[in-house]
Amino acid sequence: MRPVQLVISSEHSGNEIPAQYASLFESAGAALNSHRGIDFGSAEIAKTFKEAFKAQLFETEISRLLVDCNRSLHRKDLFSEFSGVLDEIGKKEILDNYYYPHRKNVEKYVKEHFNRAMVLHLSIHTFTPYWNDTERGVDIGLLFDELRAHETVLCTFWEDELKKQLPSKKILHNSPYTGAEDGLTAHLRKLFPDDCYMGIEIEVNQKYAGTEELKTLCMAMIDALKISVSKMNSSFAPLVTTH
Repeated sequence: MRPVQLVISSEHSGNEIPAQYASLFESAGAALNSHRGIDFGSAEIAKTFKEAFKAQLFETEISRLLVDCNRSLHRKDLFSEFSGVLDEIGKKEILDNYYYPHRKNVEKYVKEHFNRAMVLHLSIHTFTPYWNDTERGVDIGLLFDELRAHETVLCTFWEDELKKQLPSKKILHNSPYTGAEDGLTAHLRKLFPDDCYMGIEIEVNQKYAGTEELKTLCMAMIDALKISVSKMNSSFAPLVTTH
């Protein structure tokens, strides 16, 4: 197996609304400052991984309520009830200015590196602790496509290592969502084969956002990832991190 080239993305890092769309969001304050508007803690997680590996990071600072960069074009929730009132010209402008640039930047990076290395793409997300008034018991979820051999092997090792380092935390794979669901990683899997691209979504419980414990979780994930990559092949080269 080839050396691994790491790239990081964060599709819901911010909840900014560009000035030209502010009027659409005059009544959206509560939504913008909730889990609907931003993945709390995802920006910190993404930056911690970036610094640890000196890796390339692509992130979006606009709110998913303007356009969700982790959704395909056919999805009804691509635009929210606030931005969805725009006509097709207005929606196309948002796609051209925010949606396509982010997704094409990640895709371009993979294209530039997959010939010389296996690209490991970590898409960083967080999830609300409660859904439909039910508490989610997961602390960290590793989302991958179980039909992709390399993703499955890596995440099996990674989950096992995390459970050793964080014995009091609930670490699960494909929870609270499945890795095969619609998302940027799912899109890129259609473009790049299993032996060229691994797309893993990291999901961390938002109850840790803004706490010191989030840093502990991040360092455990980073350390466990290094061990897991090495375990995939005893002669595996270290992570390549040059941009």
